[in-house]
Amino acid sequence: MKSRQFTILIYFNILFIYYISFVNAETVLKPVIYPETATSFPINVSINCITPDVDIHYTTDGTRPDQESPIYSNPLSIESSTIIRARAFKEGMSPSHTAHVIYENNTSSEYSSFTITKTILNNNSCYPTVKISIVPDKSVQSFAFEELLPDGLIALSINEDGFWDSSNKKVRWGVFLDNDRRDLLYKLTGGNDIWQVTK
Repeated sequence: MKSRQFTILIYFNILFIYYISFVNAETVLKPVIYPETATSFPINVSINCITPDVDIHYTTDGTRPDQESPIYSNPLSIESSTIIRARAFKEGMSPSHTAHVIYENNTSSEYSSFTITKTILNNNSCYPTVKISIVPDKSVQSFAFEELLPDGLIALSINEDGFWDSSNKKVRWGVFLDNDRRDLLYKLTGGNDIWQVTK
């Protein structure tokens, strides 16, 4: 029987998360999106800001909100996996940093020779972890895997001898010369309004 070799390309719009921001008296405080996670849909999402008399603008496509984005006025009904980003604006003050939350069920994808499941861990931390579980069919002899990240995001702490291809914005693993199950992990960082904190 002929050996088969596969390269799997998965494109995820991931997203984000929680981070530490630094503000001064002239900057609007960052909005708070609630709830921080969701395990089922539909859900109602509220966005609030401690700074009074602000306009909160939001997006649901992962882009950074500006004053042309929709204004939040009532809880949002979310019925499927969605990235919500929100910024608060007030005349005479600098806009807030961007709040980010991703609502996503664990996802499983069926391929002819693979089962692939993606999970986002520690979604409300500085470095959320992406876990991609791959179960090859017994007929697979070797395989590789790569994932394209959105602009501004960077992969760190990649396991299984994977590496970050910065020129192509991809996380790459393999080639694996077997058909063993793999749990591929990496941490996310980068993007606007995100700071790395070291001791």
